[in-house]
Amino acid sequence: MTEMIVVRWADLAGTGFSRHEPKSAPPAYWAVAERLLRSDLSQPPEAFLTTIPHPIWTLRHLDVEGRGHWCFAVQGRKGPFGVAGGCRFGFVPDEVLPAEAWELGREQVAPEDSAVAPQAPSDLIEGVLGGVCRRQSRLPVGNDPATAAAVIGAALRVVPTRIARQWTWSTCLLFRPEAADRWVIAGLWPPEFEHSDRVMAGRMAQHFRTPAPRPSDLHHEQDGELLARCLPDLARYAQAGIALDPALLLTAEDMRPVLDHVARNELPITVHDLPAAFFWPNGLKRLRDDPRVLHEWVELDWRAARRGLTIQNDPKVRTELFEALLELQDTTSENVLGFPTPSEPPDPVLADLLAAMLLKGARQAKDRARYLEELTEPGGPLADVRDLRALHTWFQEKLSLSPRTFGRLYPPRPDAVVAMINEAGTLTEDAKAELKRSEDRLQIVSEAASRLTAMDAGEAAHLIDFLVPKRRPELSAARRDQVARLTTILVSRAASPADWLADLLTKLSHLNRGDLQVPVTHGGLAALQARGVTTLWNHPELHAIVEGIPVTDDMPAEVRALMVQAQQEQVPVGEVRQRVTHSRGPARLREDLSPSAEFPESRAAIYRSSPDTDDDEVPLTSRHGDPESRPFLRRRSFAVAVGATLILVAAGILLALRDDKPVAHNAVAASQAPSRVEPVTDARPTGVTLRTLKPPLNPQDPSERHRQFILDKLGTDLEQRRLVIAVVLTGQTAPGAALGEGEEQASLIAASLRPVFPENPPIRVREAQAEPGTVPGTVIATVILMDP
Repeated sequence: MTEMIVVRWADLAGTGFSRHEPKSAPPAYWAVAERLLRSDLSQPPEAFLTTIPHPIWTLRHLDVEGRGHWCFAVQGRKGPFGVAGGCRFGFVPDEVLPAEAWELGREQVAPEDSAVAPQAPSDLIEGVLGGVCRRQSRLPVGNDPATAAAVIGAALRVVPTRIARQWTWSTCLLFRPEAADRWVIAGLWPPEFEHSDRVMAGRMAQHFRTPAPRPSDLHHEQDGELLARCLPDLARYAQAGIALDPALLLTAEDMRPVLDHVARNELPITVHDLPAAFFWPNGLKRLRDDPRVLHEWVELDWRAARRGLTIQNDPKVRTELFEALLELQDTTSENVLGFPTPSEPPDPVLADLLAAMLLKGARQAKDRARYLEELTEPGGPLADVRDLRALHTWFQEKLSLSPRTFGRLYPPRPDAVVAMINEAGTLTEDAKAELKRSEDRLQIVSEAASRLTAMDAGEAAHLIDFLVPKRRPELSAARRDQVARLTTILVSRAASPADWLADLLTKLSHLNRGDLQVPVTHGGLAALQARGVTTLWNHPELHAIVEGIPVTDDMPAEVRALMVQAQQEQVPVGEVRQRVTHSRGPARLREDLSPSAEFPESRAAIYRSSPDTDDDEVPLTSRHGDPESRPFLRRRSFAVAVGATLILVAAGILLALRDDKPVAHNAVAASQAPSRVEPVTDARPTGVTLRTLKPPLNPQDPSERHRQFILDKLGTDLEQRRLVIAVVLTGQTAPGAALGEGEEQASLIAASLRPVFPENPPIRVREAQAEPGTVPGTVIATVILMDP
């Protein structure tokens, strides 16, 4: 047993109040005792005839030579304390717990006192502990010193050392503390003390006027709910002398760890104790024995309860918690179970645990799939198709569910389909398999069409054919718009969009998909217009296709403009006569190309329709003839303007293609060009004998299909009796390089003809596709049709 160092003052022999045994106590302890005697722990007041039978005990923490000690003081008068009274002080280092110091003092410093209550009332213990928890600085205890002694002895068993040091613990404080800020827990004066010194009794009553708190007073304190729940059990611990962990009492900074200890070990676990109860020494066992609180926790805060799955690994507790979550999932559209959808914070641990729990609960794949399919119903947590797409890989890898068997769980993924198409440059079998799981394949690809990359026109035709299955009814307006938008994207990705579009339309025709021609054309022309294409004359294959498609009022404005221009919707003029001019080879000209430039009349060769004129003899007309020739003035003026126009076109193209090539090369190119054009007379259904020219083949481009295409197109123009000025070129550079693009090009040529043709005839500039090696810029035919 630990021995206390005891010093005493008394008057046992009537010789006065003085030191008593043991004389051998270290001086430091006598010095501390003397200071206490001069303060509030001196001999009892003279008005008290006796203190017997009341125990007047006080426990206080203080320093002795810089080291912390507990001091247990005993005051008394008469009996063993003598007539004048006596004071005893027992000291013990503060490594001893305060409850142990109290017991040591009672046994070693006050052995004669026996008037201590056999058991402290639990309500008074609760009052003291409640006052300590709320840090009440002046706390009265009980009604008399004996009861206070039992209450203090019990309360100190559960109060941490650092908290106990802050108060003076006294069964009956005979004097008010000199330090106004000293915290005191003390029993009240008994009636005989009050009668002996009413003035001091009043002062003491005023000092302890605030009673100990009741349980209902604690709810507003910090941790008040926990305190109110734990305080009865804590008082029971104190009353029964149930030992707490000494380490806990020595290290705790406040009462919260003690309250938590009681809650973990004694109180029924509530939702407020979770998830902390998982980590209590016997928390998981108690939850296994009574799992009802887990279900309450899910109902109160299912997100916190779901996190509880991952922070403990007790199989039974985890299963109970998961079953509670399953029950709640059946009643709500919230993602209670934590499926790894885009709206959920990423939690791989939870996702893996959820998969494991589903596999454990439904060992058959069909059972797992059936449960998940129920969650995809309208109002279910997986009703959003975007969530199912995000779960595609998770279903396969974690739940072993095959898309072929359980296709309802695997809606097509637009991003994945487009990625597969981009990677292969074609519609792969995997992409087809994914798209076949949808009733609207076109919609799936349209959702991610903006991410499509360039692909072959033939492959694009097969893609569109697959996305829009053949149906008897015509395509709806919405469906046509989708096809058009998809085509716009595909065409915009092509390096040569006009040729690519022509190839696409041709391939669709081979697939017998005439029902797609109009929306595909609309979408393709929209892409061309966005790329700055304003005429199709330079793209003969596409031009030929577009001319066969009717123009309707519901077309997009930009598409309609291109188609109207391509089809030359002009008012036909009267009787048609023809004037055919031609260039005798790719002459390199350097004349001024501005619209106001004047050109030599000798550059215009006029073929008359008269049969008397030899094709090889081309008479040159003069602008300044004699008066008799004035009836032909209009024709001669026209010829001059036409000649100037042709020179302008040829010069612009040749100059654009020249690129400072050596003169020797130009000479070689000229020598390879044909020397003349063979006229051909053809009968047309109009009943008018028309003369056209059969353009010669370039030696470096002996492709008959080029010439035939040109002849066919010019013949169509003549048949339709349109007023047309056509300049047909072959080469690798478009005429716009020198003459401008689109409307600017047409305006430039028309400016030269305006004096002769104020009605501004439509103008076409076509460029035939040349084989490699063709001399660029060769003029192979020009045709002028005019009203006589």
